[in-house]
Amino acid sequence: MLGFTAQMVQERLGTQHHLVKMYHLLDWDAFAEILSVVYDRKKPVAGVVPYEPIKMFRVMILQAWHSLGDAKMEEALKVRLDFMFFTDFDVAESVPDETSICRFRNRLVAKGLDAKLFTELNRQLVAQGIMVEKAHAAVIDASVIESAAKPRQTVENIAEDRKEDDAQVSEQVTHSVDPDAAWLKKGRKSYYGFKLFAATDEDGFMRHAQMTPANHSEMTYFEPFVNNMPSNEGMRVYSDKGNASKANREVLKKHKLKDGIMHRAARNKPLTSKQKKKNKLISKVRYVVEQSFGTMKRILHFSRSSYMGLDKTLAQTLRKLMCLNMIKAANKVTFFPDKMMPSKEAIQLGDAA
Repeated sequence: MLGFTAQMVQERLGTQHHLVKMYHLLDWDAFAEILSVVYDRKKPVAGVVPYEPIKMFRVMILQAWHSLGDAKMEEALKVRLDFMFFTDFDVAESVPDETSICRFRNRLVAKGLDAKLFTELNRQLVAQGIMVEKAHAAVIDASVIESAAKPRQTVENIAEDRKEDDAQVSEQVTHSVDPDAAWLKKGRKSYYGFKLFAATDEDGFMRHAQMTPANHSEMTYFEPFVNNMPSNEGMRVYSDKGNASKANREVLKKHKLKDGIMHRAARNKPLTSKQKKKNKLISKVRYVVEQSFGTMKRILHFSRSSYMGLDKTLAQTLRKLMCLNMIKAANKVTFFPDKMMPSKEAIQLGDAA
């Protein structure tokens, strides 16, 4: 039940506000169960009782959604009505300061909870009928996420994108603030950071993500990614020509997955008309993952990590992907005070009225 203040704020925001939809759509008790291991609220630290983990988790979501630093997040919790509503911090209640926000986020990383929370979100979206339970397709792609730091020295011998032996290239970089990051050259531009490998379903919802230093090759990392990817037998796996190899096609066969990898021409061996046609068909499906990456970078402003290290960058990535899936979910449903329903049904109901 919403308190009086929260009801007033909801009326001000409107029932179709994305945060109002997510507040009512999701089962927050299920997230709270996962978060119960973060700390024991029955044992105050220095006489201070920690904030409720579920409220702090909602703070993490808002921080990732709006790309705010800890200080700006603290400020927003004090002045923004939509933030007060979503987190359940009442106007008369103290809000976490930037130190509390930072410590809670580090606890999530240390306990590896971001991956579990991402899995739980997707489970709920499937249960709500917003995501399909058994996807017919997995669309795989990779994207570079730059490090929050830059190396202090000029680099020579940089790994190039789309090369099978990129991970074997020895970079001449020392004294970097972020030792987990690596260099990668794409075209004429070089990046220092990490590479996000992700898989969406046919609707563009993010289903699986892994992260490596940026110099890991897509072609050689295809097998370990597929090995750890939740999949359904007979599902078609789509990928661009960067993963076109006999070994990768054999990986799909081993997992009883259909081959949706684009074909790549070789020297003195141009593509056949059949291969060109297949590539065009695959491209029409692959756009969903590129669209999702675009949303992540344009709307969620995530092309560079805010934190140092692979673990913290992956955790931030998973929170961004949760926000991405929430945005897509909010666009698919219409909320009425007594129920949530798919937008199509809501439109039909409105027309009938």
